[in-house]
Amino acid sequence: MENKKMNIAMLIDGDNAQAKYLENIISETSKYGKISIKRIYGDWSNVHLKNWKDVLNTFSIKPIQEFAHTTGKNATDIALVIDAMDILHQQKIDAFCIVSSDSDFTGLASRIRESGLTVIGIGKEQTPKSFVNACDIFTFTESFKEDPSIDKLMEISAKKAAKKLEKSITLTVKKNNVKSNVKVSSKANLKEKLKEKSRRKSKKNKKSKKTIKIDINFLRWAFSMIEQENGAVLLSQFVESVRKLDANFDSKIYGYKNFNVMFKALKNDFEMIYHNDNSTISIRDKKVKTLQKYKNAS
Repeated sequence: MENKKMNIAMLIDGDNAQAKYLENIISETSKYGKISIKRIYGDWSNVHLKNWKDVLNTFSIKPIQEFAHTTGKNATDIALVIDAMDILHQQKIDAFCIVSSDSDFTGLASRIRESGLTVIGIGKEQTPKSFVNACDIFTFTESFKEDPSIDKLMEISAKKAAKKLEKSITLTVKKNNVKSNVKVSSKANLKEKLKEKSRRKSKKNKKSKKTIKIDINFLRWAFSMIEQENGAVLLSQFVESVRKLDANFDSKIYGYKNFNVMFKALKNDFEMIYHNDNSTISIRDKKVKTLQKYKNAS
């Protein structure tokens, strides 16, 4: 799957996706092919979607307006599903990328896969397992680094809002020094809030750097399912085998930017074999053995 460049339709659920990860989302999806269709669905009259407006033009994403009536956010979901089925029947797409953490798209993902197309899912770690497992590949946004340029846009917006608030402060007190104190206090509060945001972000980044231990036996189980007579398998086939067992398995969760880097770090357990073209890689298990733990579980 990694070597095949696909024609991809990216459909974003604006109610259940985060603008700050948009560049990461596009970069991750682009690894699998060309994103021919990029759409985001939501009620753009709603203030909670304002963060998207600053970044959609940058990445040429088409916003689809769907007013929230009595059905609430379900109107957005239905619009996305209808568009997906229209695109599916046009037969010009090889894969769909659904960006959402909503289990309502489980049925859609399953239906697309029944038609022989690949489904890439991107969402939060809290995404229900039903949707995660309905996708061929699922990437958690927590494995992404926040885009500093988008963060900057949001910070500028916050400063502008604070400035407007500061200007709107009026007092009927006659003494000038009282009025001055109020302004200084307002600026001080803003600076303190920005410092607090920076501290929280720094703390979050430190927390995210904690490494999660990889289950080597799980990798060996995936390896044993496709092992060739020479005891080796192509890395791309191995990754596909791993994701058939666990759709959201991603090297980034374990602190590695891609699977190549991950297997280099696992040199005590797996050997990397470079082919003549120097771009094709095979993997060989250095300690092949029966894995009753997983085979019994299956």
